[in-house]
Amino acid sequence: EKAYGDGVVPHGLGVTYGMLCSSFVAERLGLMAPEDRREHDEMCWLLLKMWSLPEPKPTVEKVMALAMKDNKRGIASEADDEVSDILLRKMGDIVPTEASMLTKFPCSLV
Repeated sequence: EKAYGDGVVPHGLGVTYGMLCSSFVAERLGLMAPEDRREHDEMCWLLLKMWSLPEPKPTVEKVMALAMKDNKRGIASEADDEVSDILLRKMGDIVPTEASMLTKFPCSLV
């Protein structure tokens, strides 16, 4: 959402794309089973399939640079090579942490 500039992509769509990224990470970390990720992602795509992202799409480098400056950064005491987000085990089952429900993980998983 931020990579496009203000007002181009509605906030809800940006959040939903972030949810897809988080489910990918949660599965890679072994926190979310593949079938739970499928169910989660199918729910996200019910919304996303109705609105495509404008072209040109932002580069991975631009998205990651913005993620490294996110306003939530620091709450989970991330290292320089980590980001954090809310991760789920399955829909409705948030991975609990001591840092406002934020789980830190390596940037390489994004």
